[in-house]
Amino acid sequence: MTLAGNLGHRCVRTYASCLAGNRIGAKTRLIPERDLGLGSLGVARSMGVYSFLKFSDGEMPFTKPRFIIRSDELQIINRPFLSARKMFSAGAIGELPFIDYDRYYAPTEWDQPQWELLHHFYMFRLLTSLHPLYKLDRPETSLVETERINRTLFLKFRQAVLEDGGRPLIVHLPTEVDLMEEAPEPFGVKVLKSIQMAHVDLTPCMKSFSVLELFNAPEVGGHYSVKGNRVAAQCMLGDVK
Repeated sequence: MTLAGNLGHRCVRTYASCLAGNRIGAKTRLIPERDLGLGSLGVARSMGVYSFLKFSDGEMPFTKPRFIIRSDELQIINRPFLSARKMFSAGAIGELPFIDYDRYYAPTEWDQPQWELLHHFYMFRLLTSLHPLYKLDRPETSLVETERINRTLFLKFRQAVLEDGGRPLIVHLPTEVDLMEEAPEPFGVKVLKSIQMAHVDLTPCMKSFSVLELFNAPEVGGHYSVKGNRVAAQCMLGDVK
């Protein structure tokens, strides 16, 4: 909540809380005219289920809500959530419920013994180098499905903020990759443009600063540094006012 403190607002609703299922269909009384809906573009993480697949060195494994669209309605499919004990009691990763819905699950990374014989053949190595098996899309985690779900999540997020009397502000907080020269347009920004949703992209404003100043080192998390949070807050201050 460093950003919230720098912005001077008493209530900040994050897109992450929306992904956690806290703000979809829920009613919370907020402070009128002082509320800010702040969203960073966690579009890829919205397609995950098990934390250890994304953060292998995480000290507190957990499952997160996984949204799907069924009959044109947004639904969470993996309630009740698995405890860490139940998660690691599974005999094999394929036994975990809804594992195919986790975009960070690459079956070939877990089933290597079955491919050991084939790796003796150079043609197989060549083919898998040109067309990596782990990059094969599953319908549940495809880019098309990712965009469809996140379009709905952004719309629900905006609706929830407005219903609480707040003012939604959707913000793209650039990553280190986004701040590189000639970086492609972030997928989340494309999603927002596809639904013509007003948003603020902090990339141009933050590009004038060194990446080393804006981000902590990877060994301490790699997130925005104190200065990075301060710069991001300053860059969006005009849009907040």
